[in-house]
Amino acid sequence: MSRSGFTSKQVAIEGAVGASVTDQPISENFAIRGSFLTAFLIDIEVGSVTVAAGITAKLQVRQSGNQDWIDSKTVDIDGDGTFTISLLDTVTADQEFLPLRPVGRVVVTTGAGDAVTVNKIYVLDSSSF
Repeated sequence: MSRSGFTSKQVAIEGAVGASVTDQPISENFAIRGSFLTAFLIDIEVGSVTVAAGITAKLQVRQSGNQDWIDSKTVDIDGDGTFTISLLDTVTADQEFLPLRPVGRVVVTTGAGDAVTVNKIYVLDSSSF
């Protein structure tokens, strides 16, 4: 994934996700560096999408390896393409999720009859958004 002014890291656990799963990890755990704990972008590239009940991708965060995951911002997946989770400290609605914890992952929840294939997930890093 290439965006002007950004560097990216690919963290996807690639493959198909079937129906009726809750919070199935679709990314590796990744570090959220201190320099952007208040501004963050994740691009999720998917294909072979079948939506019946609804598909949601969600950022989860935690302080360290032995703590429970905390739900953060979500994005609905409604077809093939790229979907972005963005968290910016300048957006009032995002402030409830900030600051982020230092460990993150992306999970997906599907309903009955839903399916999605995860192609790529990019954590995008920039000093300014």
